[in-house]
Amino acid sequence: MEPYIADVGVKGDEIVAIGNLGNSASKVVDANGSIVTSGFVDIHTHCDLTFKRTGLKRYLAYVIQSWKGNHNYLYQGVTTVVTGN
Repeated sequence: MEPYIADVGVKGDEIVAIGNLGNSASKVVDANGSIVTSGFVDIHTHCDLTFKRTGLKRYLAYVIQSWKGNHNYLYQGVTTVVTGN
């Protein structure tokens, strides 16, 4: 699909509309000059090794926020990873 310019309507954590939505939003985020995507999938990653190598320390994820996910992937737009290849 070719890229195109459009408004993206979001309600909660779900995309509910794409197109020319006019001024119907209660909050507007100006993304001019940016690319908006729904997320990327990394189908070959070894991010699980970090948790495997930490042994019992992996349970710190219950109390240390940064251990609850692969934040570096989220900051890059990756929303799904395949591990344990």
